[in-house]
Amino acid sequence: MPHRPQNHPRASLASVCLVSALLLLLTACGAAQAGQVSSSTATQPRASATPAEQAPSPTTQAGQSSEVDLSQTIFKQIAMVSTSEGWAVGNDFGNDPIRGVVLHFHNGVWSQYHTAQPLPELDGLAMTSASDGWIVGSGGTILRYQHGAWVPFASPTPRPLTSLYMLSSTEGWAGGDDGFFHYQHGTWTLAPDSALVPFVNTISMASSTEGWAMSQGAVLLRYTQGHWQIVVDDAGFNVYNIAMASSSEFWAVGQAAQRSNALHYKSGHWQPTQIGSSDVALFALTMLSPSEGWAAGNSNAGGVIFHYLNGQWEQVSSPAQVVLHAIAMISRTEGWGVGENGKTLHYLDGIWS
Repeated sequence: MPHRPQNHPRASLASVCLVSALLLLLTACGAAQAGQVSSSTATQPRASATPAEQAPSPTTQAGQSSEVDLSQTIFKQIAMVSTSEGWAVGNDFGNDPIRGVVLHFHNGVWSQYHTAQPLPELDGLAMTSASDGWIVGSGGTILRYQHGAWVPFASPTPRPLTSLYMLSSTEGWAGGDDGFFHYQHGTWTLAPDSALVPFVNTISMASSTEGWAMSQGAVLLRYTQGHWQIVVDDAGFNVYNIAMASSSEFWAVGQAAQRSNALHYKSGHWQPTQIGSSDVALFALTMLSPSEGWAAGNSNAGGVIFHYLNGQWEQVSSPAQVVLHAIAMISRTEGWGVGENGKTLHYLDGIWS
């Protein structure tokens, strides 16, 4: 049982006030120092977290006032800005209400980053540099990383934001229950084409003039000539993530009953593709080039990771109980994955561990 200090009746009121003020000052300083120092994001199903046993959880940064039990946390997005710097966001489903969690990778260690107030559910993350980034989540939450801290940013909506893609520090896109939101000239605004779909769950941009997004099922939208347009509507497929391989080629992964778990779009045509066995559902996806990429998810046997090389998807060896929901590759030979039970996996020289 935690020790609770006893009251001291002879202490003067002035002394009590002075101590209280000092404690408040120390707490504020600790919160400000905790978070010292691109990716597309996607909405994924809430998988049930199970107790973590395979690897130690990330540590908590010094000076923080609270710590999340990562064994019930599912990390949904990751962004690495270098071999020694990165961020990940997810949600603690063991907490009621569900609580957002931010991890910071710095000098070889993943640590929990805490803000002054508990965070709501977090779904999107994108870093444009080591000193600039964005997070979006429920209730229209928008956070921006500047000057070494994550701080609230003015939001155009009170409804959930579930996807995010930043082209640069001055332009980006977010999606959610109200549709598309465009960041330009220092402000997030609702895009005029938002009424096309009931919500946007995945966005990936090839450039400021070309991009793709997914809505409910496999409603595929293309951004060109300044407008979003529906190009495919297939309600039989649930897309969890998309990634551009080039301006004219992309992959989408997810889950579909008695159908393929991936779509490949190339040269104006899309084709269903099965990655792995029929019981595989895929959450994580990243493409390094048209000829190389990574995907991950789960199967009846546990977590699975696939490597795309020279036109073929092949399953690779990985810790079986780790189900990844996001992958960020720093190079062809190094990357990180995050997912269920608060787990992080490191890929180095051909091995996930």
